[in-house]
Amino acid sequence: MLRASVIVSDLKNLAKYNHEQFLKQLDNYHFIREEQLEAKFFNHYIDAFLNAKRITLAPCTIKNYENKILTHIVPRFANDAVDKIKPLDIESWMNTKLAYLSNKTIKEILSILNQIFTFALLDEAISVNPLDRLKSTNVTNLKVLTQVPDPFLAEEITQIASVATDRQSEVNMIICNCFLGLRVPLCQDCCHP
Repeated sequence: MLRASVIVSDLKNLAKYNHEQFLKQLDNYHFIREEQLEAKFFNHYIDAFLNAKRITLAPCTIKNYENKILTHIVPRFANDAVDKIKPLDIESWMNTKLAYLSNKTIKEILSILNQIFTFALLDEAISVNPLDRLKSTNVTNLKVLTQVPDPFLAEEITQIASVATDRQSEVNMIICNCFLGLRVPLCQDCCHP
């Protein structure tokens, strides 16, 4: 950093006092435009992805994507050069930082990550999506566990219905829900419009 500040100081002095020498000296340095530098980092493709999706997706979906990106993807990949992210980096990240999450959530995060890498692929910043290599090794084939419902038996429903209470409408709501399978908020709307 000190070297850069010395160069800038020298160039300022040359520009001020000897413009011709300044232009000659400037040719000796290779400057990278800011947009070129920025475009190679993963953070650029995160922004491009979110901006593109804001047009086509519902606000609640965008909020969900932003939350997953800011919580899980940005801390690990935002400042990495997109072409330097390797499949083993992703696998290691999955096994350490995402291990506490459910398989469903991990799959959602990987889906977002895959879409961001697709943006980089289309922009020709990378030649191969690193997640495609992980898919071939079955690392990303996570099984989503579904819970098997355990409904009340007829005797249990009768016990619930026979409870003496001054809140009979709530008991009726529960009994109704046992047979219809409605979610609690929907049942509450029926009982208390």
